[in-house]
Amino acid sequence: MATQFVQNTLEGEAPPIPPRHEDGSGYHYCMYMNGNEIIVFADTYGELLEALIPGYIEFEENEQIYHRIRLAQQVAATVQAEILFDDGVSEDTVTSEEWAILTAPRNLSQPRADWWECEIPLVVVETGYVPYTTIPRPASAIADGKPGATTNLFWVRPAEEEDFLFSLHEVGVIHLMENMDSEI
Repeated sequence: MATQFVQNTLEGEAPPIPPRHEDGSGYHYCMYMNGNEIIVFADTYGELLEALIPGYIEFEENEQIYHRIRLAQQVAATVQAEILFDDGVSEDTVTSEEWAILTAPRNLSQPRADWWECEIPLVVVETGYVPYTTIPRPASAIADGKPGATTNLFWVRPAEEEDFLFSLHEVGVIHLMENMDSEI
């Protein structure tokens, strides 16, 4: 099935009409991307990822994983920078160790923070830690596993397509919706 791209409308305008398949059925997934300017309608996770990573569907599985990890690293760095900017975080507002971790590159190994106690959220790529590497996974000292607690640790999870898309949704890069009744 073909993926459909729709330009989102401006606030106050009528919302765009979702496209349909030739048989009249709806698409299974709807993904808002590029700051909610573009709406992607697709039936598979692979088709959604094709919208984010051109050529994705044609790649071999190991190439798909590689490209998901590369995008995850870019997303982690971008989201981390946005958090630092939006919260007005500087070297003066956190410890030097926290600053070094918050501003560490996300393109090779991930920052090492065994126990993250800083209130500023840390954005990391899951494949940079155990079991994918030998670097221990950081743990949040704030959420502490309590129900309803907010966390200061955000994971971008590129190992599996579904987890990757859901994690991109969780960090706000995309907005993903599933049509539970694609016949409507």
